[in-house]
Amino acid sequence: MENKQIIQPDEVKIILIRLLEYFDTVCKKNNIQYSLGYGTLLGAARHGGFIPWDDDIDVMLPEPDYKRLLELPELRQQDAQFQLHTIATEKHFCEIYPYPFAKLVDEKTYGEYMRTKDKFGAYIDIFPVVGVPDDTKKREQFFREFEKNKLSLAIGYRIDRDRKNTFIQKLRNIRRNYYWRHYQVFREKLVENMFMYSFEGSKMVNVSYWNFGEREVFPKELFSEYISLPFEGKMYPCIKRYDDYLTQMYGDWHKLPPESSRTPRHEYLLFYR
Repeated sequence: MENKQIIQPDEVKIILIRLLEYFDTVCKKNNIQYSLGYGTLLGAARHGGFIPWDDDIDVMLPEPDYKRLLELPELRQQDAQFQLHTIATEKHFCEIYPYPFAKLVDEKTYGEYMRTKDKFGAYIDIFPVVGVPDDTKKREQFFREFEKNKLSLAIGYRIDRDRKNTFIQKLRNIRRNYYWRHYQVFREKLVENMFMYSFEGSKMVNVSYWNFGEREVFPKELFSEYISLPFEGKMYPCIKRYDDYLTQMYGDWHKLPPESSRTPRHEYLLFYR
């Protein structure tokens, strides 16, 4: 470990592509429908691959496919290079798993994170597309509860870089430690909310509940048809109406953001084990 070398960004992308290729193979083999999501879908539509300054891969699955994926034995084989991490595998990996969604991790790598207590290696985020209330007022109340639990979870697992030894900072640390000791409570409330409304019985759906809340509420039919788009030299499934999705998420997604915003969103260093 003393002579560890940082995996450089271009090599990280190669590792992530291998993860995605494996994930795609498993999904095709088991007839599981998924789509590239978030910046990965934006990258496929605008760049034919990674957004040049991006450093992760996201996929999204309708709830029935997501739940089937979690049960696949090939994603839980002991000593396999690519392993699925979820709440259910927390004890198996002897880890703290604060997220209400799944990650597919390359176990030959590990990470050092600047802003969170994570220790994962290279990974793909796997988000379920789930039902939400059709009624606007019920949906607003629903997301208020979601935001409360997400904030409570984030207070605990995010690292506070303020080293000032002040009374206010000591109070913040006490608060942060309290929330961290109870992270499972907030995480399980998020999971309970996530699957409260069935995908099949809902007209409106949300992707993951994790990132942008109500901004990610879409008509369910958006996830009924799929096409393929290129991503780093290979074709991958994407929702057919990706323009509707990207416009709602990012506005004029054809236009590049200002140069000052072209930075990786995640702050971590990756190493080989």
